[in-house]
Amino acid sequence: MAPPVGAFQRAFLVAVPLALIVLIFVTPTLIGRQQSPTTIPVFSAGVAKAPWNATYNETALLYVRSGLGTAMYNYVAINLTGLGNYSGTGWSINGTRVPSLWLKYPVNATRIARVAAIAIDDFSIYRYNATVEYRWVDRGWTLAVIPEGQSAATEYREGFSVAMGRDLLWVVVVLALLALWLGLVTGRINFDPFANFYLLILAIAVIGILSVIGAVFLGIFIVYRIYYRQEFTPFEKEMLAMREDVKGIAAKIEQLVGPSAGNPGKKE
Repeated sequence: MAPPVGAFQRAFLVAVPLALIVLIFVTPTLIGRQQSPTTIPVFSAGVAKAPWNATYNETALLYVRSGLGTAMYNYVAINLTGLGNYSGTGWSINGTRVPSLWLKYPVNATRIARVAAIAIDDFSIYRYNATVEYRWVDRGWTLAVIPEGQSAATEYREGFSVAMGRDLLWVVVVLALLALWLGLVTGRINFDPFANFYLLILAIAVIGILSVIGAVFLGIFIVYRIYYRQEFTPFEKEMLAMREDVKGIAAKIEQLVGPSAGNPGKKE
């Protein structure tokens, strides 16, 4: 079955931004950047074993920090929203260019809250979302935690820590563009950007901007590979070999001419 007329032209306008966006996002992986364990933030929740006031007999603590070192994050935030009998209550805190962040709030034996934490560094976005219930069991605190996307609760005695997950939002963007491209090629999506002058100009502008950004990332990749391997380029190797040849020829000339070559006017 032949593709519809103009399908490849329309698909080209989507394929170019798609390729550039993929290049932009995967460049950190292409250049071999290994994610350092010290940059992965850890979310921790626990109790301080200290009363909040006369009404609330315990103080809960929430932390976001690197579990294996001291990493600086561009932005960190913790948001807590009360559920059940505590609907309408909430606590939040955020900071920029900080290595860690903590939040404290009052609890008792029936506190249920939805927790959302985020940490952003130069390369990644990390998130952790969960529902936390504080229970007083056997003369001690137990935290029943239901992470986002799960239905079963996991119980922890007095506290827990968990590595925050990386945000893969860019993957969703790439997949959406890929689906659009396939739809244009197969004719499932009947859309002709050439029919609208302003839309065509906009598409060309977007391609141009992404081309510049993609070229920058491609340059970063090439430069990194050169320095990462600590090797000379073929041209540099050729110049070094030629330099050694010139040195060898000069040494042979000096041997043939003899020691008097340096002072031609000297008489024996």
